[in-house]
This record gives sequence, C-alpha cells and structure tokens, in this order.
Amino acid sequence: AEGQGMLALEEARNAITRMYSAICNQSAQGPIGGIGISLGAGEVSIKGKRKAVVKINGIAPDGPAAGTGLVQVGDVLLEVDGRDISQMDPKAAKELVKGPAGSIVRLKTQRASAPAQEFTMERSSAASSSETGSAMGAATGMVSKEPSVPEKGKEGAEKAAALHEQLSSLMKQLDDARSDMRNKVAMQSEMEQHAKQSKQTEAKSAALAKELEASNAKLAETKSKANDLNTLLDQANQKLSMMAKSGDERVVALEKEQREMEDALKTVRSKTEKQLWDLEEAQSALRLMHSAICRQAPATPVGGIGIALGTETVNIKGKQLKFAKVTQIA
Repeated sequence: AEGQGMLALEEARNAITRMYSAICNQSAQGPIGGIGISLGAGEVSIKGKRKAVVKINGIAPDGPAAGTGLVQVGDVLLEVDGRDISQMDPKAAKELVKGPAGSIVRLKTQRASAPAQEFTMERSSAASSSETGSAMGAATGMVSKEPSVPEKGKEGAEKAAALHEQLSSLMKQLDDARSDMRNKVAMQSEMEQHAKQSKQTEAKSAALAKELEASNAKLAETKSKANDLNTLLDQANQKLSMMAKSGDERVVALEKEQREMEDALKTVRSKTEKQLWDLEEAQSALRLMHSAICRQAPATPVGGIGIALGTETVNIKGKQLKFAKVTQIA
C-alpha cells in the first residue's frame, strides 16, 4: 500500500513538472493564441437528469471562430484535441483551447439535440487577447484594447512566476503527504505487532490459569486423603479403648500395634503435611506469576517453577493409600 501511494504521488509530481516545462517552452516559442471564444459552466438535461457541461458563452468578432458558422453561443464543448472536457472546469478547458499562435486546435461540439461535430481551427494571437475582452464588449458595448507586445511579455512573466509559486507549494504538499503516508504505514505496522504480542500473552495467561486449576484439584485430593487417615486413626483409638476396659489379654498386643500404627501415621502425616506445604507454595507462586503476566508488557516471557507433580501409593497395614508427591525437578 505504501509503495503504490508513493508511486502515485511521484507520478503526480512528475506530471506537474512536465506541465510546467511545457508551459515554459510554449511561452518561449512565441505568443499564445486562441480562437476567440469564451467558455462558462452550463447544464443540459439527459433523460430527465441535469448534467454540468462547458458551454460557449461568447464569440469575439475578430477571432477565428467568428463568422465560420462552426460555433455558436450556447454550443456545448465536448473535446479539445481529443481530450474529454465535459466534466472539466471552464477555466481549465479555456487553457486547453489556447496554444502557440498559428497552431491548430481540434474541437468537438454539440448544438442542442443535433449530432456532435468535429472541426479544426488555427489559433490567433489577437484572438487570445480578445477572448475575454471582446465577449465583454459584446455584452456591454465596450471593446477592450489589445495589449502591446511588452505588456504581453510582462503579463506572461507574471503568470509564469505565479504558476511557479503554485507548483512549488503543490510539490511541498505532495512531499508532506508522502511523509504523512509513511508515518501512517509505520503506525499501522506497530499496532499490528502489538496486537500479535497481546494475543500471545493471552494464550500464555490461559495456559497458566489451567495449570493453577490442576494444582488446586491435586491439593484438594491430598487434603481429602489426610482426612481419611485421621478417621482411621480415631477408629483404632476407639477400638483400643474399648478392649482395654474389657481386660482382654490382647490389649498388650493391640497397644503395640497401636503404637506402630501411630508411628506410621505420624510419618505419613509429616510427609503429607510437607507435600501440602510444597503444593501451597507452588500454588502461591503460580498465582503470583499469573498476576505478573497480566500486568507485564506483551513481549515479556512467561516461566514456571520447574516442578512436576504426581501420586504415590503407600501400603499401611495392608491398606493402599495414595499421596501427592513431587516427581521431577527441572
């Protein structure tokens, strides 16, 4: 998009430069001539719709067009030297009609509902100076005096200077437009990069949230198993207490068994509490990392704590109990 925009601006600038050079060369070749007509904006009705056109609204009596019958006031000017001017401003169309005195201009006009006609005329320097003045004279009764050669030269120099100033201003505007387009393209590229990084951060945050959820589930499972062990211990204590009251000889053996079970349960409980502590620390670390990722810049990488969790089955007095354990450390 940037390359096409720059190319269009460069082509416009080159076209303006060529037009200015052509005007300067044209002025150097000799006086500018016309065919003695004045142009203005008009409208015609085509299938019930009004359309803007360029019309001939005046004919100088001393110009090449006068008395030929080829043009009349009210005719619509369609083309100048094969160029369609139907949508052109009348002032711009007038400049196309002008040219070096003695040169030929080809016109295409249409009168009312008659077919369009094409013809050529030779430009005259007298007609160029009288195109506006003679048309005004026909309406007011006054005829303007044709400027002298020095006056024409001065007028041409002033027009050339004004045109050069306009071209310089337009070229500056083109340069500004080019710079503005480059800035917009760079801004768009930066916005696209930020959007891409934002999507990556959202994906990492979602993965971390899933990992935190899995950790919570494992922690809940470990706590449930610890509660089951406490229940078994309470049941064993109740049974020993009842047997001690009955005076059964098996009390001694049961007390020994109770002590062994209590020692085993203490070991298991200590191990379970350590695992619970490790899991709670891991869970807290994951929460902190999740919060940090949500606040960090899009390009900041996301990490973990480098552990893998699993389960372990322990045989206690013929009963298989599962516990959570750290299976790998990176």
